[in-house]
Amino acid sequence: MMPETVDLTAWRNVPFQEEYAFTDDAGLAVDFTGYSAALEVRQYGGQPGAAQIALMLVSDGASEGVWFTGEPGAVRVTIFEASLASLPAPPEAGGEVALVYDLVLTDPTGFQAVWMQGAFTLDPGVTV
Repeated sequence: MMPETVDLTAWRNVPFQEEYAFTDDAGLAVDFTGYSAALEVRQYGGQPGAAQIALMLVSDGASEGVWFTGEPGAVRVTIFEASLASLPAPPEAGGEVALVYDLVLTDPTGFQAVWMQGAFTLDPGVTV
């Protein structure tokens, strides 16, 4: 399976929350029953050490993490403002921070696959 490339933009001054829909080869919504999830944001692919942001599967949409919403094929990613504020400062005042991420889902048999990946751009925002 080839992961979808989806570039994300988050603003440092507000929480990030987006929902994504996944379908199988037949175009049907994926049943995520029994799956687990992990999403990491890093400065570059393969960066050693701890991720800048590390999200795990959560059981509700109010928590920071990856949530299978209950809608077939739907996955919501939530990153709180405090986590975004902890990311590195931009190289110049008012600049964006260029990072990368991937979303790894593990099926009930233990098989892991990258389902989504891409650039993760942190915009400095304006309102504080």
